[in-house]
Amino acid sequence: MGVEEWLWTASGEGFCLFHAADTRGRVELETMLGTEFAGVLSSDDFSVYNGGNIAAQQKCLAHLRRHFKKVLGLPGNNNAAVAQIFLSLIDEAFRSHESGAKDEGSTHLRLLG
Repeated sequence: MGVEEWLWTASGEGFCLFHAADTRGRVELETMLGTEFAGVLSSDDFSVYNGGNIAAQQKCLAHLRRHFKKVLGLPGNNNAAVAQIFLSLIDEAFRSHESGAKDEGSTHLRLLG
């Protein structure tokens, strides 16, 4: 049986930092970013990323889309309408990204190549 570890990453223009840790807790996030972060934190929707002193956040659109799909089925006056608007916007963002990737080549391939 192996050792359970988490690989944290932080990147920006011109750098990429990797940090192996025993947990996926806030202490690990603060080890990498400090207790205050002036940049934009792009992440999945794991709760450790919420509530910190972070200037701005961008959540993973695939995770947000999954949540809005659940909102479609919730009772309430406007839940379905609001969820559908956000689903349409997210889908449009994905289509735009795919179209750009086809026209210019994949960003990931350009970085690796």
